[in-house]
Amino acid sequence: MLLFVKRRKGDTSRDSDRSTLRFLWLVITICMTAGIFLGVTGRVGRLDSLAPFCTAAGVLLLAGGVLLRWSAILTLKRFFTVDVSIRQDHTLIRHGPYRTIRHPAYTGVLMAFASVGMIYANIVTFFLVLLPIGFAFLRRIRTEEAALLEAFGEEYREYSNRTWRLVPFLY
Repeated sequence: MLLFVKRRKGDTSRDSDRSTLRFLWLVITICMTAGIFLGVTGRVGRLDSLAPFCTAAGVLLLAGGVLLRWSAILTLKRFFTVDVSIRQDHTLIRHGPYRTIRHPAYTGVLMAFASVGMIYANIVTFFLVLLPIGFAFLRRIRTEEAALLEAFGEEYREYSNRTWRLVPFLY
């Protein structure tokens, strides 16, 4: 639903997406389908002895990821779109979750995807979902950061030097 609501409308934004959205959805569809299938039917990678802990941790990770993503979207307000695009009146947002993390909406959605393997208590599902989708998001982040650097120049470079890309104290 959000995909259709927040598409870049015929405004004055410059499109810099380079098909990363299409690629991202393809990777997500394949990995989630395979991961859920394996989680439901597979015995390979099951962590049966840790299942109650994994499931509880997965639900918390899912809730935290959804909250972080929505916090990021609500902080961006009208500047949020699912396309990589820069509006003519765009300003660099540096408050809320953007004070610490440059891409908190992506961090939140990656947390939600990681929760799938945890909820199924399956290490293979965890990596099958998280790694390819994570790499697809990293590709998109490079595209987005190039657009932001082009639009904001030194202001974005300074901001990126003070913040973490996805995970505070790690990356």
